[in-house]
Amino acid sequence: MNPERIDQHYTFGDNDRAAARLELLAEVFEPTTRVFVVRALGFLERAPRRALDLGAGPGHTTRLLGEILPGVEFTGLDNSARYVELARARHAAFPRLRFERVDVQTETFAASSVDFVYCRHLLVHLPDPEGALRRAQAALTPQESTQKTSSTSLVALEETAGLRSPDPAFTLYYQTVERMQAHYGQRMFLGASLDEVARRAGLEVLDARIERTLVCPQKMARLHLDNLRTFRDDAFVKASVDVDVLARLERSLTEVATGTRAAPPVEVELGQVIAR
Repeated sequence: MNPERIDQHYTFGDNDRAAARLELLAEVFEPTTRVFVVRALGFLERAPRRALDLGAGPGHTTRLLGEILPGVEFTGLDNSARYVELARARHAAFPRLRFERVDVQTETFAASSVDFVYCRHLLVHLPDPEGALRRAQAALTPQESTQKTSSTSLVALEETAGLRSPDPAFTLYYQTVERMQAHYGQRMFLGASLDEVARRAGLEVLDARIERTLVCPQKMARLHLDNLRTFRDDAFVKASVDVDVLARLERSLTEVATGTRAAPPVEVELGQVIAR
């Protein structure tokens, strides 16, 4: 494995294109996140007062969480100073939403005594997801409940467990991303074993499942195009994928994204874990 700072390597960047992609990502996964968070709250014995959103990016998910949980103070954490700046600017009118630059892999969280920790599409980008979860666990209020099926503080996790499409362009894209992330010590489909990751981090899993959903191919192609145009200059990708192959992949995804070529919906599998 390349010894460069893999602990700091975010394969999809934080430029303008990446920020726009996260806005679309938030739109695509809002329905499944709403259902999941409401289900997770059913495991809490009382409404949370303070909460963390790990890997908050420009704050789209944090704002959604704030809508689901009115009255709760949320702190969104992200390692990108640019994303934190964007989040603060976009949510200045929402005093319950705060944003801090924190590397969840290496830094202790300033926030503590929180009742609810949420994390979506972050752990797949970390070489040490268990370490990040241990830091999140340390920020939780001490567990008071002795009940087996409920808790006074919770961690709710959502990570990609699978992406499937019979379309060859999508398949090639997923294979390329999986190899690239593996090179940097990351697991693209970590969601498939998310319960095991949580247990290794010292959490007690209360509920674990794989949620399957079909996503519009045009939206998925737009997401993938933004990623591709960001990581095609990555050193590993440039050394391992022929430039003509990347060009053909970009053209094919562009055709789907613009509606000039039909493709079936993409089957997305999300690993969802509720733990304490």
